[in-house]
Amino acid sequence: MVRLCTGTLFRSEAQVVVNAVNCVGVMSKGLALMFKRQYPAMYNDYVERCDQGIVQVGSPYIFEITAERCVINLPLKYHWLSPVTLDAIRDGLDAIYQQYQTWQITSLAVPPLGSTDGHPWQTVGPLLYASLSRFDCPTELYVPLGVPDEHITSEYLASQAALADT
Repeated sequence: MVRLCTGTLFRSEAQVVVNAVNCVGVMSKGLALMFKRQYPAMYNDYVERCDQGIVQVGSPYIFEITAERCVINLPLKYHWLSPVTLDAIRDGLDAIYQQYQTWQITSLAVPPLGSTDGHPWQTVGPLLYASLSRFDCPTELYVPLGVPDEHITSEYLASQAALADT
């Protein structure tokens, strides 16, 4: 049920969009900055949670924007200068998977987590695809710009994920 998408995550009609965050309350560049500007109430809540020490790597939380749109803030690193690890991505998506039915998620849109932190699509794409394939709801996986067409197929991502498991 994973659909590969190009373009902007903010045009997605999914009920829930995922935002990768740090644990210190900074959303100063890239997609996080766009989330900050698009959803200021979510950003203010995030900063308050960070100030209280509530935001922790591996512990995503959901924030309701409207009845039709929610954001999952997915802490992938402690400090904004720290690198994102593949284990943090895997563990974060596992945590979302464990909660998505409780959170009543009916559709999900996910950016190419880790791709701006030095992880090439050929590495992170299969990990994301395999993790998201478990969800029993429509799921969109956004692909970074510049990825060759042959690496933007379900067949490619599934085969690479299978190779990584061996």
